[in-house]
Amino acid sequence: CAVDPSYAIQSPSIQVRLATLHDVPAFMYLKYRMLVETGIDPPRLGSVADWVRQGFGPYPTYLGFIATDGPQPIGMVIINDRPIAGWAKLPVYVQDIYVEPDYRRRAIGSLLLARVAKHAIERDAPYVELNVSPENPARQLYGRLGFETSKTEVRVLSGPALCNLASQGN
Repeated sequence: CAVDPSYAIQSPSIQVRLATLHDVPAFMYLKYRMLVETGIDPPRLGSVADWVRQGFGPYPTYLGFIATDGPQPIGMVIINDRPIAGWAKLPVYVQDIYVEPDYRRRAIGSLLLARVAKHAIERDAPYVELNVSPENPARQLYGRLGFETSKTEVRVLSGPALCNLASQGN
């Protein structure tokens, strides 16, 4: 598709760039803040070595973009391919997006998602997908940016239910 340059979001001091190995501590910090804010147990986070291996090792499983205000990291988005059996081109999945509270409502999330969209176009991905909880106020942003609500429901199997189902298999 053609990208209209007049639609580009501009912000003089805010930059969004591809994350590097040196951004791993900032990603860990921002993800920790995101988990605490959403009530998810932060001890699930891996070590620096895990983040480095998963993002910058021989077989990376994620790609990240970081938003900065000067040298200060203020937001991040982590994406990965969403494998679908038999598809020639893979969708891009937004695994995590987070913007520091003091920087919200200043188009940082839009800048991060615009960079994801550009990446998806460069890779010829058929679409970009994300999951969002019903109470998350960012749902309004996603709608304004053109994300549509799908007709599917995400279900998670974990903890005792996972163990119970696994015990029933051969």
